[in-house]
Amino acid sequence: MISQAVSIKFLKFGFVGVVVLGFDAVTFWLLLHVIPSSIIARCPSVAASIFVSWMINRSFTFAYSRQKPTVQEFVKFGLSQLPGALVNALVSVLAFNFLPYIKSNPWISVALGSCAGMVLNFTIANVFVFKQQK
Repeated sequence: MISQAVSIKFLKFGFVGVVVLGFDAVTFWLLLHVIPSSIIARCPSVAASIFVSWMINRSFTFAYSRQKPTVQEFVKFGLSQLPGALVNALVSVLAFNFLPYIKSNPWISVALGSCAGMVLNFTIANVFVFKQQK
């Protein structure tokens, strides 16, 4: 059974995810206006979103972890989020390229990708990056 503390952290992580989803969707949409390839546009969009996610999560979801060195923690968080980011990017690019309705609504592809990567991202962040000291 999942503890109440983990459930609360997951809800906070999800809330941050919604905020980052908005940031990611706007970033992706803007990049599509200057970069013709959805695959190339998605890479900086995901990278910027990982940074924003770390900034918000370390001060909101995992606030107890502030004693760690910031650069080391960011690198650990960024690397730990790569599997989820890959799932996110893969799902969003596939949806964008193969579902006609989404082609004209790219934010939906970002939402689908975000949902696909969220559980994996939370688990890795909670267990490996922001592990609470006993």
